[in-house]
Amino acid sequence: MLIAIAATIGIIALVIAGALFFQPRIAVELLARANPDVLFMVKTNRRAVALTIDDAPSSAVTPAILERLQRYGVQATFFVIGDHALDHEDLLRKIAVTGSELGNHMLHDSPSILDSSESFAANLARTTEIIGPENKPHWFRPASGWFTPKMLKEAARQGYRCCLGSIFPHDNKLKHPRLIADFILQRAFPGAIIVLHDGGPERLYILDVLDRILPRLMEQGYEILTVSALTATASE
Repeated sequence: MLIAIAATIGIIALVIAGALFFQPRIAVELLARANPDVLFMVKTNRRAVALTIDDAPSSAVTPAILERLQRYGVQATFFVIGDHALDHEDLLRKIAVTGSELGNHMLHDSPSILDSSESFAANLARTTEIIGPENKPHWFRPASGWFTPKMLKEAARQGYRCCLGSIFPHDNKLKHPRLIADFILQRAFPGAIIVLHDGGPERLYILDVLDRILPRLMEQGYEILTVSALTATASE
């Protein structure tokens, strides 16, 4: 009996692990239905996706990402880590000026779900202050992606909605531009939210990823938008 239970648990764990890695669309849709206060995807009649960039800004990578976006005539939502932004107000302004938008990715690059309620509220608010009132974001993404109902409630109190995403190509782990690009292109669908990562010089390979996916998506008729612009296309 215990062996059977252990085997069942093992199978369930493998199914969950597979869903987290491969992210079949049905799994994303089920998550979205189970968590209506969290944005995973947008139901839209437009052939459009949102591009999001986590862990911004960085002097090593952000300017080059912005150059790529301008080259292809698209915008993205940059989720800002407060600690990363303290000495880069110029980059935050440049992101906003080029038509992209800013999101709140918390103060520190550590799992937000481990913060106390008080620390979470303070870190979210402090990152808002660092981003500045002229660029006040509407979206937050908890560091490491995990959330609780209490976190969502506090974020809503501070004027935020949680945005996760529907295509997470493990670019911060795979570090192989072709594999990352293929992962995204094989899973793209209207209303999808793509998650990529900014960071230090070790993440410059993200530029190769963008050069691979942006023209291909546009060839396939996709508009590449910010999260706010994508949500504005939502259909009933």
